[in-house]
Amino acid sequence: MQTHLSESTDQTSDGVMRKVRGGVRLRSKALPLDVGWSGRLWVRGIARLASERRFEEGFALVGDGCVKSIMIQPGRIVATVQERVGRPATVVMQLEPYDDTQWEPVIQAFAQDVGLGTRLLAGECPEAVGGVFEEQSLALGPKGEEDLLTTSSCDDRNAWCVHVCAVALVAAEMIDDDPRLLFTLRGLPAQELVERIRHIRTDAVHLEQSGAGAPLATSVDLDRPRSAPLEQCFDHFWDTTTTLEELDTTPRRAEVSHALLRRLGPSPFESGRFPLVGLLATCYDVISGSILTGSHDQMDAD
Repeated sequence: MQTHLSESTDQTSDGVMRKVRGGVRLRSKALPLDVGWSGRLWVRGIARLASERRFEEGFALVGDGCVKSIMIQPGRIVATVQERVGRPATVVMQLEPYDDTQWEPVIQAFAQDVGLGTRLLAGECPEAVGGVFEEQSLALGPKGEEDLLTTSSCDDRNAWCVHVCAVALVAAEMIDDDPRLLFTLRGLPAQELVERIRHIRTDAVHLEQSGAGAPLATSVDLDRPRSAPLEQCFDHFWDTTTTLEELDTTPRRAEVSHALLRRLGPSPFESGRFPLVGLLATCYDVISGSILTGSHDQMDAD
């Protein structure tokens, strides 16, 4: 659950609304919002649900600091907006959550895709995740009135009043900051999704090691000889069978990429400019690739 809170004051007893202090603000200076792929996905889903003028009024309301709080929870957004006259309005936006039967093939696809799954495990959320939902005939973002319901406690009976529009715009930038909030709105918080991907991959590795299941998509050298169990080597453990010149020390690509990072899980440092785990994974890939390339070049030179 992601939350934005602010300190504010409500209407005075004489009916004059006070200036809301520290309300949730937008980075964008004007409409349309300056957002990336996830924010645009959200905006496309809501664009036809209210007039351009209504969104402009909502944008101005956010600019006045009137959005006091907003929480993104599984399947819904709950916010409090200070009305221009009267008491604050409670806004609820409900996006249709997917059940486990709908989520399961998506999670399986994430787990089987080495690159995409690794990035999700590292706390990233690339645009390609949307394509996985489309392959299952599902939508990651809202499709419109058919799967996005809104209510407001204000006097405006329009489902997309100015308060709802204000909250929708704030939500767009929150989703732009963390695209994984779209998973939450579809009913599965990002951390739970990561755990399920990790569980599937761990089970697959165990099945592969036992010979009972299909291997994950990795670059395993199947011709590489396997070492005998340690208990079978006690009597000749220190014996040498080859000279140092015959010893094969050629670096090989890891059978499971980023094994240590996967074991450690998401980084606890969430406030940095870049996802730490994803940055480390990229560094490991570059260094490993350089070593492997250098090793092969040296062998060719010899």
